[in-house]
Parts: sequence; structure tokens; C-alpha cells
Amino acid sequence: MTSSVVLQLSPSGGHHSETIDDNLNNNNSIGFHPMVINGKKCRFHLNTTSQSIIWEQELTNTYNNTRTTIPISQVISVRTCFCAKPQTKKLFCDCVLNDDLIDDQNIDDQKVTLVRLYYAIAVGRHGWKVEFLSLQTDTNAHGDSALFNYIRRIRDIIDGYKRPKRLLVFVNPFGGHRKARKIYENRVLPVLKLASIDVDCIVTERANHARDILLDPTVRVTSYDGVVCVGGDGMFAELLNGVLIRTQRDNGINWSSIDSTLKPPKIPFGVIPAGSTDAVAYATTGVNCPVTSTVAIVLGRRLNIDVSAVHHRGEDKLIRYSTSFLGYGYFGDTIADSEANRWMGPKRYDWAGVKKFISVAEIRPLYCEQCAKAALKVRDQLNEDDAPACISIRGKFLAINAATLTCRCRMTKNGISPGAHLGNGCTDLILVSQCSRLDYLKYLLRTALSSKSPFDLNFVDVYRVREFEFNPIVGPNNRHNTAPTRQPLSASVWNCDGEVVDEAAIHVKVHCQLISLFATGIESQR
Repeated sequence: MTSSVVLQLSPSGGHHSETIDDNLNNNNSIGFHPMVINGKKCRFHLNTTSQSIIWEQELTNTYNNTRTTIPISQVISVRTCFCAKPQTKKLFCDCVLNDDLIDDQNIDDQKVTLVRLYYAIAVGRHGWKVEFLSLQTDTNAHGDSALFNYIRRIRDIIDGYKRPKRLLVFVNPFGGHRKARKIYENRVLPVLKLASIDVDCIVTERANHARDILLDPTVRVTSYDGVVCVGGDGMFAELLNGVLIRTQRDNGINWSSIDSTLKPPKIPFGVIPAGSTDAVAYATTGVNCPVTSTVAIVLGRRLNIDVSAVHHRGEDKLIRYSTSFLGYGYFGDTIADSEANRWMGPKRYDWAGVKKFISVAEIRPLYCEQCAKAALKVRDQLNEDDAPACISIRGKFLAINAATLTCRCRMTKNGISPGAHLGNGCTDLILVSQCSRLDYLKYLLRTALSSKSPFDLNFVDVYRVREFEFNPIVGPNNRHNTAPTRQPLSASVWNCDGEVVDEAAIHVKVHCQLISLFATGIESQR
């Protein structure tokens, strides 16, 4: 009679355990050997069919035995430890970070104290962390050769995965809380070393330093398996613009032209959050955790995301590429005012926002018109088949925002546009019409804190568009002239991914899934 198996599944992405009867065998396992795992006697399996590692603790009562499984796709590395007194609770030690591959010809000469198997495990709702198992042979089983055989087999499987081997990393020491270098050295670099990734690290010294390096034709960008920034959204924007322009230039494509079809870069991007807002990291992983983003890089997890090209309206001239947010009016003025208070760190945005709101003269309506191509009014939940090819909107607005990603950050838990997609080829165009100060405060509070949608307010409209033009125009100059004249007006500035763009009249075009980003995606793990 065969005993039943009761699975006790952990959240998605983690290992799982199952209660198992002693008579249940695994025919697809490589070996079935006694091991000491984390100081306890266990039986260890390597399943080559499911590519997973399985172990179960040896107990007298077989009905309480628990089998634990870890997919090898989540294994970061297998390292030998030569510590005289192994520290089983310390995540990293010097010998595992400097471990060489075991010499197959001299296994008996290896004075190995234990083997550490490092793997990634899901934690919380969206995060990941690094843990390890300490593996030792059971002295009564004489299983040294079996242990080393497991190490080689696991490493061979890992080598077959498409993971980065060489990275170009830029660290911005000035952004956010000025802790990027410490985050990189203490939390990021050790994990990269565990994964045997070669790193060329550059600490930036000025604005656009990373962008200029990436545009330098003598720098062989394509020799790397990824380009990574440790910093905020502004730092990521430098990498984005540098690599995209370099890719178009190298392929003879006119990146300044609105009508050009851009070529996707072959090299993927990575972003380790260490800035003021970290909207890109939030939108693509669900958290602004440096370890979570590092895990995505070492495991080679990727997402393709949209990029918005921002051009001068009426001119064939690129202003810059953007991945997350464009804001004109309130949010544009807030970012402009915050530039004078960079010494405050991330709190400068809070101070500039409050200051802008309480200043009556500076919260002014904007007379403008724009053409949104392939528009879909999100609030009315129309089908895309019903969307007109082009719509024109004219009115008085307090803010015009465009969210290509959700734009989640510490200041808005759900994002500027919670329903924005990562790769649907659209940006959400949000228009906040002229309203009372109290109503505008309600919109800001809903965007920042509330679970209620800001799009339910009758003075807020949102359109899902592939392309739009924006042109601010002079409003009526007397009570008898009610129609605004079409004279360009520089009434505000644009906030583009946290950077100031002074050009007011713009044309924005979304390029669907133009870049590949090392990221896990946002999936609930509870």
C-alpha cells in the first residue's frame, strides 16, 4: 500500500516542503546519500528531470519526515568553505567569496570543511533574499566523492542557464541619501561575487558622466552582458539615453526623427535602487530593495518594458528618452523648485510640493491643447477597438501627467497610474482640470495615500495613448475674448523621470518593449 503525499507549498518563487512517507522513492534523482545539512542528518537528492534539489531530515518517526525542494533555477552558486570553525549563521565569509572551482583531479587533497549552497528565496509580498545551506558528508557514510559529484552537477546545470557573466556597473555616490556606494559594496557586490560575475565598476563624478561613457565609441558596450546602475531614476535615465542613442547611431538610425523605428539594444539594463524615488525599481519588482534587484540580475530574470521618446513639438529633434513619468504644471514646477534644495535629499520633493501647493500664485491653470493618437479613455473602460485614431483636447488644467510605468515610489504607494502596463506600447495621459484648492488636495492625497482611485474624481481624466502632442497656449487676455490664442507659452517645465526639461511644447511617442530589464516582475508571493 502506497502512502499519500501532502504538499505544503510556500509562496511563489520560494522552496517548498512536503510531508513524505519513507517508502516513497524518487526514480529521477542522482544519488540518494546521507548528508549533514545545516547540522542535521538528512538524505539528499539531485533531481535532474525537474532540475531541483531535494532533501529530507532523518527522523525516527517517518510520518513526520519533511521533504524540502529548491529549484536549481534559484541557486546562485555552490561554494566550498575552508574555515577552521565554520560559521553556519554568517551569510558570507572570505573563503566562499574567493573560492575557485574544485580540482577534479585532486579531490582527496581538498581540505574542505563544508560546502555552501547559496540560493534565492522569495520573502514578503514581492521581495527576494539570499540564503544558504551548509552541506557536509556524513562521516559514517564515507560520501566525500558523492558530495563533490553533486557540486559539479549543480554547477554544470547552472552554467547552462542564460545568466550574465560580465557587467558594467555605474554607481552614483550623490543620489538619494548618498548611500549608493555603501549599498553596492555591502549588499550588491558580495552577491555578484557569489555568482562569479566579473564587474567593471565606475563611480560617477558628475551629471551625465555615465551617459557620456556609454556614448564613447571606444567603450565596447556590447562586450558586457548587462549595464547596471546603482542609484535613482535619474541615473537609470542616463544609462537608458546613452545605450539607446548609441544603439541607433551604431545601426545608422536617425534617433532624432519622430518617425524612426528604433532598434532594441542587445544589452539588458539593471537598476539597483539607491535614489530618492526609485520608481523604475518599484514598478518592475514591487519593492525598492537592492538585494531583490541584485537577485534578478544574477539569476538572469528579464522583462521587456516600454520607452517613451520625448521630442520637440514641430521639430525633428529628440529631447530625451523616458521610461516612467512626465509631469507638467504642478509636478513640473515641484521638481524645478526642488533642484535648489538637493542638500535635503529625498525630502526636498516633499518640501517643494507643500511650498508649491500653499502658494496661490503658482498653482495656476494652464491653457493648452494636445492631440492624443490611438487614445483609450481608461476611466470609461472602452475597448481598444473603440479607440479613435486621434482626439484633440483643449482646456485649462492644473497638471498634465504621462505615466509609462505605474510610477510607484515612497510618495505614492499605488503609483501615479496604478493600472499602467510595463509593455503594452502605451502611456497613460492624465489631465487634471482646473478645480478648487480643496479638490486638488483631494487628488494629491488619493494619488499618494488612498486606496480610492484618483481617476474617480470628475475633474481628472486619463487616456491610454500610443502618442501625444502637447502645446501650451496663451489664455484669454480679457473678459470679452473667451477663446485662447494659439501662441506658444512657456508657463511651466516638464518633470521627466525626475529631471527638468525646459521645453514646454513636446511630442511623445511610445516604443513598445524597446528595452530588456533585469527584473522579477510584480507578482504577489503571499
